Amino acid sequence: MDRYLEDKADIMLKNIKFTVGRIDSLEKEAEAELAAIRKKYEPELGLLKEQIAVFDKEIVFLMKQNAGRLFDGRDKISLTNGILLYAKEMKVSLARDTLAKIEEQGWEEAIKIAKSIDRAVVEQWTDERLFMVGGKKKLVEKFGYDIKQTA
Repeated sequence: MDRYLEDKADIMLKNIKFTVGRIDSLEKEAEAELAAIRKKYEPELGLLKEQIAVFDKEIVFLMKQNAGRLFDGRDKISLTNGILLYAKEMKVSLARDTLAKIEEQGWEEAIKIAKSIDRAVVEQWTDERLFMVGGKKKLVEKFGYDIKQTA
């Protein structure tokens, strides 16, 4: 038992505790201010976003209805305020039961499966089993700390 090292570590914990408390306080304060700012601008931003959605539908409708006259063989029209784009591309449409049919056919390459190792399971394996898959158990030092909360 080394009292000097314990005192030094306790001072470090005190500094961490103070700094974490200050960070929490500032984050709460900032979030409160941001929430108030968001609330202030929310109505106008909502209206503007709705307006953009309407404008977007209108310009796409205009281009669809007048594709021949507007584009006349071109794929891009440069205008003063922007560019209109036109393209034809193949698009695949799939029925609701496509996944089941792909599985029935055995075409697994068309199915996404996210695989990962379940560490909780592997950590319970025997040394022999771990060795067979290139793993091993080893003793490591682990350090941590816990800050006492003030009442």
